[in-house]
Amino acid sequence: MFCPVLKETGFSLWNTLVQEKAWGSRSVKFLTELVEALSSMTDRKLISYTAYRGIQCSTIGVMGIKRGLDLNELNSYMFHDKMNTMAVLFGVSTSLIKEVVFQNDEGCGYCELLAQQHGVPLDLKLSLDDLERWRWEAMLAWASNALAVIDSSQPAVLATA
Repeated sequence: MFCPVLKETGFSLWNTLVQEKAWGSRSVKFLTELVEALSSMTDRKLISYTAYRGIQCSTIGVMGIKRGLDLNELNSYMFHDKMNTMAVLFGVSTSLIKEVVFQNDEGCGYCELLAQQHGVPLDLKLSLDDLERWRWEAMLAWASNALAVIDSSQPAVLATA
């Protein structure tokens, strides 16, 4: 659903599964809250591979704060074998949670895309600060794009950032 790279590499079944799950009202509510939560951040940076670290959050951490969830509990669910439990906490499908975590952590090459958009040569090593800012930008674009596709009621593969 959300990653054209996966479709090209034989993961179209996963894309279809996530797309089918994203049309539900709980997922639309989740994505709407996600766009609101990301848009309201004052420090527009996202970390990866954990819900939170100190005062920094990943996309899942931002949603956890918005919904008043215990971030320590969320960190313990960040392992792939506990994504089902995290999905129950958020009230959405496991496939949507896995997609959000994947997009936040791996991003289907959004760093390269954003580097090109910002005129940064791809062979230049990116600073952690740039990466976290671009991750925020990419996740906001990804969630907004997901809602736009759902709202259009036209099945389509969503692009990243």
